[in-house]
Amino acid sequence: MRIAITGSSGFIGRALAAALRARVPGAHLIGLDRRSPPAEIELDRHVYWEMRAPLAPFLRAEGIDHLAHLAFQVDPLRNERAMAAINVGGTRHVLDEAQAAGIAHITMLSSATAYGAHPDNPPLLSESAPLRATGGFSYARHKALVEADIAVRRGAFPETSFLMVRPTAVVGPGLDNYLRALLDKPRIADPRPGAPPFQLVDVDDLAAIVAKAMEIGMEGVLNVAAPGLVTLDDVAELTGARLVPIDRRLMRGITAAAWRLGMRSITPAPPEILDYVVHPWVIDTTRLERTLAPAWRCDARAALARMVTDRD
Repeated sequence: MRIAITGSSGFIGRALAAALRARVPGAHLIGLDRRSPPAEIELDRHVYWEMRAPLAPFLRAEGIDHLAHLAFQVDPLRNERAMAAINVGGTRHVLDEAQAAGIAHITMLSSATAYGAHPDNPPLLSESAPLRATGGFSYARHKALVEADIAVRRGAFPETSFLMVRPTAVVGPGLDNYLRALLDKPRIADPRPGAPPFQLVDVDDLAAIVAKAMEIGMEGVLNVAAPGLVTLDDVAELTGARLVPIDRRLMRGITAAAWRLGMRSITPAPPEILDYVVHPWVIDTTRLERTLAPAWRCDARAALARMVTDRD
């Protein structure tokens, strides 16, 4: 296998490179990222790369047969147009270039947030559930838009196989994004009348799953979440934070005002992120367990604990 990984210097990219090296030791791994790679990353080569740069000639010259596209703007930007240009426009460009180069297999890191967090969500969201992420949480909406584009490509380019991996929130040592900022707060808002439990997955478990799926040429959509659920009480217990009960409407108003004023110390994300706190979005992992039978390192609570230990 000759594999190119976009976003290879990122949190998940580093873990995927290590997992691929362990699982497919003979694979040739090329990392594509504008950030320099850490010294310990498991790559054969790193190439400086910008999202909108030409890619097809390079992929052809290197004989790449599998592209893992991880590059995405995760932290919310106040400039929605700029964020959409990176995530939606940039991903379309990468896919155009990959298909122009004749890449046989494309693995796309999507997100379970693309389902949307709604009060009428079913108890478990299977891979066939509609993607209903809308509104101001751009990251989730952009993932849904990218998946819609890939659905069209599947029909237009049957010679290209796509794997869409939809993980729940990914945590672990080295996490450094808005989610980490929210979990590291000394006080955590607890919306009244209460928040539903939620899922997590450790970054190394996710990477091992993606590496195995890539090795066997898996296609279609794959939900990924560790066994078990966690609650805000678990977060408070493991992080040492204090839960502060607050009315949901007041919480949204404060978050909206803080986001509008650019007060990232209060909120690193727009108010629509609160939908993922107050509404359920638990995913069904039946296909994952039946097809790949993961050897889990961490359940949801252990994944959170591992991240917290790293902080200390």
